[in-house]
Amino acid sequence: MEIAFEPLDVKHCAAVMDILNYWAKTDTSLFANSLPDEFFTTLLKRSISAYAVTLNGLIVGYCALSPFKAFKSFNRTLSTTIFLNPKFLSMGIGEKCLQKLEYDAVSFGADCIIAEISDENDKSISFHLKHGYKIVGELKDVAIKFNRRFGVIYVQKFLN
Repeated sequence: MEIAFEPLDVKHCAAVMDILNYWAKTDTSLFANSLPDEFFTTLLKRSISAYAVTLNGLIVGYCALSPFKAFKSFNRTLSTTIFLNPKFLSMGIGEKCLQKLEYDAVSFGADCIIAEISDENDKSISFHLKHGYKIVGELKDVAIKFNRRFGVIYVQKFLN
């Protein structure tokens, strides 16, 4: 099993957008209801480090680091995003993504990573806790999707 990280490029657009839209249409883990292909340009612009995740050459996910906030006082804190094709969950790919993003974060001079997770996404919350993240905040019932309210959990990890 060969997992690789290809720097995100327009050639990855269709595969990555298919993965993101799967989650957008079926789950609250992606907060949007759907994403047009034009959103891919936004991913490229807002990320300081972004990858198409491949398994034996097949694109199976997307992961990225982006600024947590646009203010200079937050320069040492980054936000993570990881979305995998649902057929490739629980295979250790998410762990490799997290390791890659944490390595990149340190190389950019960051010492803190934050992830925002739907409070309905127990698997992601458990995954982050297993990898040293701590729950540091919760916003209850702040979003509506599929005609129901859900909240957002903030998890944080210090890298140094």
